[in-house]
Formats: sequence, C-alpha cells, structure tokens
Amino acid sequence: MKKLIAVILAVLLLGSAVACAEAAPAVDLKDPVLDVTAAGETVHLDLSGLTLRFGVLGAEEDPCLVLNVLADDTLLVTAAVRQAGGQMLFAADGFSHSYALPVTGSSPAMPGSDADGEGAELSALYASLMEKIMSKAEIGMEGDAITFRLPYTAVNELLRELVPLMGSSPNAAELLEALEEMEAKEESVELSGSVSLSDGVHAELNVTPVRGGEPQSEDVFRLLFDLEKPEGGVDFTLSGFAPSTGDEPVFRMVGSFRSGEQGTTAHCDVFADAAAISAGAPSLVLDFAAGEDVAFTLSAPESFLFEARYAREAGTLVLSAETASFQAKLMASVASGEAELQSCTFPEDVIALGGELSEEAQSAFMQDLQAAVLPLLGFVMRAAASAGLLG
Repeated sequence: MKKLIAVILAVLLLGSAVACAEAAPAVDLKDPVLDVTAAGETVHLDLSGLTLRFGVLGAEEDPCLVLNVLADDTLLVTAAVRQAGGQMLFAADGFSHSYALPVTGSSPAMPGSDADGEGAELSALYASLMEKIMSKAEIGMEGDAITFRLPYTAVNELLRELVPLMGSSPNAAELLEALEEMEAKEESVELSGSVSLSDGVHAELNVTPVRGGEPQSEDVFRLLFDLEKPEGGVDFTLSGFAPSTGDEPVFRMVGSFRSGEQGTTAHCDVFADAAAISAGAPSLVLDFAAGEDVAFTLSAPESFLFEARYAREAGTLVLSAETASFQAKLMASVASGEAELQSCTFPEDVIALGGELSEEAQSAFMQDLQAAVLPLLGFVMRAAASAGLLG
C-alpha cells in the first residue's frame, strides 16, 4: 500500500509539473565546457548534459522572462523576471520572497502602486527642467552655429531641482548640503558652447568654474565633438581639454559605425590620457560585428581582453577572458526553437533590493538563493568530482 501511495504521489507531482509547462519560443545554451588557467594550473570542467533555457511566457501586456536549468532533461532550477509597476520582480522555485529592483528612471514601488502616476510626475519634472534651461540659457547664432550660455546661478537652480530625483539615495542629503554651501560661496560652473549641424555635427562645450561669483576663464575645461556621415555609417571624435594642457587633449574617443548588406560593424578607441594620445596607443578598444556571425571584443592592451563570439551555422558560443595571470574560456552549443518552458510563482512577500538591506533581508535573500541553486550546485559538484577536481 505504501508503495502504491508513493507511486500515485509521484505521478501527481509529475503531472502538475507538466501541466505548468508551456511550449514557447526559447533559446538553449547546452553542454558548456569551461577551461580556466591561473597560477600556471589549468582546470577543465565539462558540464555536458546541462542546458540553460531562456524564453518568454505570458500575455503581451504582462510578459515574463523565464530561465529553466536542466540536467539531462531533468528540471533543476526555474527562475523568472517580470515588470510590476515601477520595478522588476524576480523569483525562483524555492524562494519564500520575491525580490524587486527599481526600473531605471523610476523610484521603488510595491505591486499595485500607481506606476502611471509616477511616470506622469517624472515626465512633468523633465519638461519643467527643459523649460527652465531654455528660459535661463542665452541662445544666439554665429554663422551656421547655434551658441548658448547657461549662467552658474541657473546651473545651481537646475542641480537643486535634480537632487529630489535621487529619492532615497543615501548621498542625496550630502549633495544638497554641498549645493547649499556652493550657493552661499557663489560657486559653481558656467556652461557655454556651440552646435553646428552643417556637414555632420560639430559641438563644443565649455565648463568654466565660478568662484565668488566670478568666472575663472583660465580654468576652462573643454569638450569637442565631431560627427561625420560617410555612406553607410558615421565617424565620430570626442576630445577633452584641461586648462593645464593648453591645446593638447587629455582625453579622446574615436569611433566608427557601418551598416550594409554584409551586416553591422562598430569600432571605438578610447585614449585615457595625454600620453596615450601622443603615443597613438588606445587605453581601451571596442570592436563589434554582426552579420551571419556575431563577435564582440573589449580590450585594454597589455591589461585584459574579453571576447564573445557566436557562430550561427555551427551553433556555438565562445566567451573568453584573459589577463596577465588569468585565462578563462567557456564554450557552449546554442539552439533555438519551440521548447517546453516552466515558470515559477512570485511570492506575495516582496523585498526591495535598492538601498541598504537589513540583516534580516540579507539573510532571507541568501537562504532563498541557496535553496534555488542547490540542485544545480549538486550537478556541478558531481561533474567536478568526475574530472578529478575535488581531490
């Protein structure tokens, strides 16, 4: 009888899991293999049988991004993310709470809050700021260029308007106190410059320190931006000039973007200081290409290299990172199409992750996280043991 009851319970549990699963478009990352070299030793971890499945479930007005982690077709982890009001909620099977992060540009809000009201309030505030900028700015014309100047008093007024946008940020009070001190000493910056839209975009921004109500013309920091539009793309240059360097830039960013039948490419060189500019040696280099295949590279010469490559025909993804003393490479197969996806419930008890967390909230988060990843951790530990990595 006990065996019969056990079989019945197992069938019911499996049946409920299948009932919650839905067929939906999904992307699978399968059979990852990780190689790590550090301190002269290389670790090879083969996680064949592991699948990370991503997809979207739910109606168009309430979509839910779902992650299913499977090992040999057995579901180990189910996690999901969805938007609720002015925040993103995420949860996983085994969680006793849902966790919330504010959406960029919104303040934290609990489910059921008036998100439309908050959005309308922010839009009204931005509109008010733009109106104040236009009313305070001195705008003119020089040839085909639009010139502008924003006095330091107007800059301080705008800063005072912006501080409330930081909401519950722990630095808001300190910033407001510093702003009040600047106003008392008649200190700030004056903004001036020009914009020309002839043959591309050419812009100049001058940031002039103000002390005791007087602009310090000898201490101007300058930004120059130039954008050209060759056929099929754009070329741009952003240069920064400091008072102590005269006509020599202290920062430069040079980039290009191209789009055509063969795909899209982008390149950007960042020169972090005058020495790098003088030597023609970029401090940071970014490359991106998307066509039949996709490749992304970010490097700081002689410091680090990160690469991500997706070969569409082969269905492979390679991620690699390298520094002087460390190398790591992750390879996995990629497949897309209809697949079974299973979502999870979102507990009604919500913990907001913005700002400082109480010890109780931190403890709850760690317990939930451990409960969710424990099955996956077990699979990884077995693979590590099979590879002889646990001694």
